[in-house]
Amino acid sequence: LIIGRVSPFQKRWFVEVAKQMELVVAMTGDGANDAPALKGANVGIAMGNGSDIAKAAGDMILVNPSFAGIVEAIRAGRLGFDNILKFLLFLLGTNVSEVVIYLTLTFSDIVIVLDALNLLVLNLLTDGFPAIALSLEQAEGDLMKRAPLRRDTSVLNKFTYMSITITNLALLVSYIVVILVGNEWHLGDMKGRDTGEVDDYDKGLDKTRTMFILLINISQLLLGFSHRSPDRSVFSVGFFSGKWMNYASLSSMGIIVLFTHIPGLKDIMRTEYVDLRSYLLVAGASCFPFIVHEIAKVVFFQRFNYSVYELYKYEYSEKSSSD
Repeated sequence: LIIGRVSPFQKRWFVEVAKQMELVVAMTGDGANDAPALKGANVGIAMGNGSDIAKAAGDMILVNPSFAGIVEAIRAGRLGFDNILKFLLFLLGTNVSEVVIYLTLTFSDIVIVLDALNLLVLNLLTDGFPAIALSLEQAEGDLMKRAPLRRDTSVLNKFTYMSITITNLALLVSYIVVILVGNEWHLGDMKGRDTGEVDDYDKGLDKTRTMFILLINISQLLLGFSHRSPDRSVFSVGFFSGKWMNYASLSSMGIIVLFTHIPGLKDIMRTEYVDLRSYLLVAGASCFPFIVHEIAKVVFFQRFNYSVYELYKYEYSEKSSSD
């Protein structure tokens, strides 16, 4: 809204009406007569070449007196919200399942194959690298075309809870399948107990551990790519279009492979080489959460407009306008 040739009190009135409509009001001005409106707005933006009174009344001073700077600031704010959302969706969407699987194994009397060192390395490489990459994502193409979000919008909302639940459930299915099948193949017992059916129990346990480490690493890296676009298919923005995610994934997977397959290093992680069928099982189980998440985004989130940008977008209030 651009207004001119009005009194300072009329400018303030425009601001108050807009605030009654539950709009977030940013007011720009450079003169003393703009001070009341600058003071009453949610964000008062004083021009850098304006009067001292306007600068004192405003919340911020635009050093470069150009409206393009305001647009860029809005863009930066939206990008920050987007990347925080992706960051939290990924971390909460992958870490909760790790806690649940450990509790499940404990109460089900199933052997826990990972030790403290394994968990430390996985949390650093599998969670840390992709999460940092998501925080550095570039803006999506429609960033400035979206409707503004309501002021009460939180990054933790109905959409995020649904997304987190879907990914964690899919991961749990993969974890349980690989652990049970790996135990059966390499230990002769689904619960991983030493039944005497295998000649070297410790070596078999190391093989199951290798499968589980690779599963956690690959499945969560794939979900990292998927979370580059929280509510649309990642293929719509380009699977490998995010350079930081590419670097993070290559680094993470490369280090994990070194730790699990290079003599000396694999002794530290207590891992062992596995057969082809084990690798194929890990590959299939790793892709399962990614496929589930992508299908959920296309079939559910997009089809029913169930995204944070649709559920919490600002809607013009005719009632507020008439009041």
